[in-house]
Amino acid sequence: MLTITLSFWLLWFAQEQARRDSTLADVEQHIDVARQVLNNELGNLRFELQVLIENPLLTRYVRQPSQINLQQLQQYFLRFIKHRPINDQLRLLSGSGRELLRVNQPQGHPVIVANKTLQNKSTRDYFIAASSLKTGQVLLSRFDLNREHGKIERPLKPTFRLATPVFTESGLRKVILVMNIRGQKVLDRFRQAFGGEVAWFSLFNRQGFLLQQISNIPQQAVPVKLRTWGYVFDDKSNFANLQPKVWKQIASTPSNELTVAKGTYISTTVYPWNVTHATASTWPSKVPAEQLFWKIVAFVPAVNVGSFFTAYGLGAYLKLYVLLLLLAILMCWLFTDARAKYLEGLNQIKKTALHDPLTGLPNRVLLYDRWKQAVAESRRSGKKIALLFIDLDEFKDVNDRFGHKTGDNLLQRVAARLQSCLRESDTVARIGGDEFVALLGNIDRYADAGRVAGNIVQSIARPYPLGSQQISIQSSVGIAVCPDHGNHFGAILHEADIAMYEAKAKGKNQYAFRTKEKITLATQSAALKTIA
Repeated sequence: MLTITLSFWLLWFAQEQARRDSTLADVEQHIDVARQVLNNELGNLRFELQVLIENPLLTRYVRQPSQINLQQLQQYFLRFIKHRPINDQLRLLSGSGRELLRVNQPQGHPVIVANKTLQNKSTRDYFIAASSLKTGQVLLSRFDLNREHGKIERPLKPTFRLATPVFTESGLRKVILVMNIRGQKVLDRFRQAFGGEVAWFSLFNRQGFLLQQISNIPQQAVPVKLRTWGYVFDDKSNFANLQPKVWKQIASTPSNELTVAKGTYISTTVYPWNVTHATASTWPSKVPAEQLFWKIVAFVPAVNVGSFFTAYGLGAYLKLYVLLLLLAILMCWLFTDARAKYLEGLNQIKKTALHDPLTGLPNRVLLYDRWKQAVAESRRSGKKIALLFIDLDEFKDVNDRFGHKTGDNLLQRVAARLQSCLRESDTVARIGGDEFVALLGNIDRYADAGRVAGNIVQSIARPYPLGSQQISIQSSVGIAVCPDHGNHFGAILHEADIAMYEAKAKGKNQYAFRTKEKITLATQSAALKTIA
């Protein structure tokens, strides 16, 4: 009996150790997913800023700052921000800090700000910091709360800015491009990375001030009681001065696991200034980039990684060990099943960061990654790359007439047809409400891209049976080819966008090629051009 009891106790002890390790491993995986989510969000913003910088209209205005060039740039900014709800404002500042243009997006409706209401931003800290940057450097301001007329806006509106100078070919700084980002959108994605684990999850800036917290534990078990955005309200309390020893260990390494009397801390680091291939930012300019970070911190109270033994006592185990052994077998099965579902959910979170949630197609971040792969392959093979900008004609009428649910269903059907028109090696991405981009690599002739575009136009135009309805919709497709129309992704995308609008102007339900002189509607007799 003693041998059996000892064996059972050892089994129980091993299970408790395994459960403790599993709980901590789950929490560690979730904060790593949260780190990836933040990096993806910030990487996406850096990518969008790069697209703006590479746009020919901005380059043209920097070379020739005329009124007509400024008006064309205003219209492009308006279209750019329209399908990007995370962008709150987009502005261009002169070298002296005066606003040259600004596009606001209140309640999702972008508007161009009238010239008479443009402001001078020469005294704002982000302008002063951005003015000292060099080519390729990007300023990411601190997380803050938006202010209107000097007062904090209510309800609270978290925000931060990305800014970068734009230079002439001779190296003279002409303008500064500034993006205002709705910080709550980023914080919401951070919150979605966590499930119902019995832990406290939080996001801190480098000084230890709290930006966000998700608590699944009793209030009395939370290790530090802090006010979110305390530094904005002149509240000096932070993790660093309430728990200096713990914060010192958390802040000193990229990732850390620290067990104290009340529980276990697990932390990881997000370097928001170094999330892409671009050079490190300088905010503030005298602080090295590696010292600029956010900390994701999780805390698992000791009661949740502790001992069942202390709660129920050894006597209960001696009386019920047979029953508990059977229950342990059942729990192992349930744990295995729950673990499988958890991993499935974790993979879904990672997929969501790179794919459009409605259609399942790649988003802009994944499209840009595929573009870089296609460019590398093109350099090896000497073949061309084509971008097809696809816009659904009169899609708004479908939403207005049949409702958004039917419109979403139609977009899913369109996405499936687009994929059926491409090779497995090609990519089609959804980049806006009714806008798609197809990436075709390894093409020999313009006619190859034209044939795919023609198939897309014909496929989309076939009626869609949706319930008792037969819905018809058409599309306009613009085609630009690398390297003929440029080498940068932003420039090629812009050329394809122009070609698409020309196809619309000529009657819609067709496609058009972009050429250096003009846009010519593609036909079956389009000139063939082979890469040497």
